[in-house]
Amino acid sequence: MKICGIYQIINIINKKKYIGQSINIKDRIIRHRYQLNNNIHNNHKLQNAWNKYGKNAFRFEILIRCNKKSLKKLEKQEVQKIPKNYRYNISQNYNNLYGINNPFYGKKHKKGFKQRLSYIAKARTGDKNPNYGNRYSVQTRIKAGHNKKTKLTKQQVKKIINIENMTHQEIADRYQVSRSVITRIKNGQRWGLITNIKGDQL
Repeated sequence: MKICGIYQIINIINKKKYIGQSINIKDRIIRHRYQLNNNIHNNHKLQNAWNKYGKNAFRFEILIRCNKKSLKKLEKQEVQKIPKNYRYNISQNYNNLYGINNPFYGKKHKKGFKQRLSYIAKARTGDKNPNYGNRYSVQTRIKAGHNKKTKLTKQQVKKIINIENMTHQEIADRYQVSRSVITRIKNGQRWGLITNIKGDQL
């Protein structure tokens, strides 16, 4: 079950905190742990502390459960409760982290960092991927999403799901869509509702 709300990452040694918001806190925490453990987190203050004190020095906690509309307001309130020298939060703009408001704006990853990202990504392919071997039902995959701009029809998607002897790129070339579209259909990931599909039974 998804939990929407505000969470914190607290350093139990120096009491510094990172406050965050998410419509799915459990999933967001998993991503935080993965990025921090692999030294690729975009918050350098939190990453440096994680590297210095170790993962056992941090505790993840849910602070507030709320609806999506209240996230920005409540996140700002919780951050402002913490003295500045006890915050891991970097940005002060809670409404827009795009463009110049993004703390990474204008910066580029170093070559070594890019190589590390590539290595981590390759290490999660095939049977090393946590979702390896899992297959969703045809019904689930068709219900997964819908994009009104797609060229694909319901019948085409059903055929794509059942194709087993072609690569994703070959299927994409046949239907004149991107490979990522085919991958999302095959994996049952949400990518937008497919035209005329209402989640009905096949």
